[in-house]
Amino acid sequence: MSVAQVHGRGVSPLPDKGSRLRHFILREVTVARFWCNYLREKLRELEPDADEEMEPSEKEEARQTLEFVERITAYLVGHLAGFSDATATKIESLFKDAGAAVDEEIEHYYVRDMLARVPKMVNRTMKLSHIVPQEALLGPAEVYLKEATRSYLFGFWDASVALSRAAVEQGLRQAAKDRFNQNLDTLRELIEAGLRLGLLDGPHAYLAGSVARAGNQVLHKQPADETEAWDVPWAARGVLGHLVSAG
Repeated sequence: MSVAQVHGRGVSPLPDKGSRLRHFILREVTVARFWCNYLREKLRELEPDADEEMEPSEKEEARQTLEFVERITAYLVGHLAGFSDATATKIESLFKDAGAAVDEEIEHYYVRDMLARVPKMVNRTMKLSHIVPQEALLGPAEVYLKEATRSYLFGFWDASVALSRAAVEQGLRQAAKDRFNQNLDTLRELIEAGLRLGLLDGPHAYLAGSVARAGNQVLHKQPADETEAWDVPWAARGVLGHLVSAG
């Protein structure tokens, strides 16, 4: 039975694969948008200003208390991630003495933090473009590249730059391992070898050098900012895409 015959009988044809995919994507986007809005509304309901039965003075006191709890929770999380101190341990004891579950306070902190990050993460993601090399980039280089990009999306500038440097270095080692039998200790030596072997052309060698310099700056001198954290992964993606295509 043809499509025309189906329409002639008043029966809708089965959707093709592309239509099913579009329907699936639209459904998932709608669900994700619902949950983001739902979480935001629930958090707003917890704000003191949302309680109409509270007096203005009570709302202000509750708001200040909430801000204080958020500040000390952020302090606790930050010091759990690095070296801690007496203040952080006292904060954890304070929660326990007050009958508050530390994991719930940390969960609340992470939810608020992620909801604040999501719009910026979406904007950063939309700046990315597809890399479609002739061959897939496999191994540690791809892992480092993905982690560098994710670090940029989450707003971890230094990690993004440092991992971009690691991705370029590993990519060059992978590309040159069957063509160069000398041990190369530095990324600069790898870039020079890449030029000699024809793995890199002039523009891509320049990009690789800029990634190396930025990575060294972060590792040894000073932190990166958002602009650098975008420029460096972008350059690394270009270098690795060229390496795969040239190889």
